[in-house]
Amino acid sequence: MVLSLRKRNKNDEKKLLTWRCNCCTTYKSVYEGSFFQLFKKSPKVIIAIIKCWAAQMTISKTCHAIKLNLDETVGDEMVGVVFYKMRQLCTLSLDKTNLKLGGVGQIVEIDESLYAKVKHWKGKDLLRVQVWVFGIVQRPTETNPSKLYMTIVPNRLAVTLLSILCDKCYPGTIINSDCWSSYVNIPSFNNFKHQTVNHSLHFVQPETKTHTNRIESLWRACKQKFKEMCGCKRGMIQSYIDEFCWRHNNQVNTDRVQAYNLILKEIAKFYAPGASIIVDELVNEVNGDPNIDAEFTLDPDNVSESVEPEPESDQSSETGSVFGSLNGDVD
Repeated sequence: MVLSLRKRNKNDEKKLLTWRCNCCTTYKSVYEGSFFQLFKKSPKVIIAIIKCWAAQMTISKTCHAIKLNLDETVGDEMVGVVFYKMRQLCTLSLDKTNLKLGGVGQIVEIDESLYAKVKHWKGKDLLRVQVWVFGIVQRPTETNPSKLYMTIVPNRLAVTLLSILCDKCYPGTIINSDCWSSYVNIPSFNNFKHQTVNHSLHFVQPETKTHTNRIESLWRACKQKFKEMCGCKRGMIQSYIDEFCWRHNNQVNTDRVQAYNLILKEIAKFYAPGASIIVDELVNEVNGDPNIDAEFTLDPDNVSESVEPEPESDQSSETGSVFGSLNGDVD
């Protein structure tokens, strides 16, 4: 059997290569069994989209940047699918089942925040369930970097929040929180030490210097993404939160090059050529089925010390640095 590498049609504008058997004249894609099998665009375009995701560019800006730099037309839906695949990899990379925070003498801050709320408290959407998220952040030390865990919770009852806290924090951890009633019994579990701050009076408790400013600032940073998108489907909220946690835990919030290199390693791990692709099933086991047709509006009043987002820049320096290394990529 003699194989030749060629395009399916010589005049085809798509740069998708196939193997052709010269004996039986059958074709087989060279990308079969790999991550690029999931898309009809060339690997060069997919890699460009991944670079835009690593740079935290919006979907619309990604479409325009690829058109300007590669002279390729991609739709919002195509870019959205690639972005979602990246968020799936972030979810799996976090390994939330085994993620642990704190330790003896380590301080973690906890808080809960409302992510979906009816605008102006009017309309039929008042009947819909509110989306609350519970967050735990470990303060950085000289030896341990900061780590973050956020998850959607059905309610803010003590049995719900404390069960997550016991599962994710090592015994002996120092827990900083506000004075929400569900946190009263924290010292009764896992030898936790509990420190509180009364936010109705202070941002920092004068006597003990206890505060939760780190987790409060992370709520604002996490919600900023949703504000830029003007909301999203409720079923996708957890995936965006997982992406934010992944960037935070790997310290790549401001380092798009490192984010790009790390996500390529995750692609190689979970989409190994020749292995069965079960990423969707694995993510659904962790986060549940995201196919819920419901949109939400952010509650701007619930963002602590929120600031107006800076206008996004469309200067060539941003797209140029993102696409600068594409010249050496293989079509």
